[in-house]
Amino acid sequence: MSRPDEQARRRLTAPRQIWRGAAVWFYPAFMLVVGAHYLSFVFLHGMRHYIFLGAALIGSGLALGILFPSIFAAGGWLTGLALVVFGLFVWQSGVGKDERQAV
Repeated sequence: MSRPDEQARRRLTAPRQIWRGAAVWFYPAFMLVVGAHYLSFVFLHGMRHYIFLGAALIGSGLALGILFPSIFAAGGWLTGLALVVFGLFVWQSGVGKDERQAV
């Protein structure tokens, strides 16, 4: 049997361990949410070029959360970089140019 003070210590440290685990998944979880958001563009609006962005965000979010949980802010930086690079690609390639000219 364990002593009462040891039981109290275990009860107080358990929420801290749960919070630490949730904090590690903060940015990777948002990468998953944003990636799923862009996948809806593919399936609902037929914008097939967004499948690469959605798959990249979901894959890198899972990889960061599972393989590299100690790198906390990397998910935010990677998401920002991926969105900027993809935005420049779409702007430069002229995807959707024919819809803009028809207006």
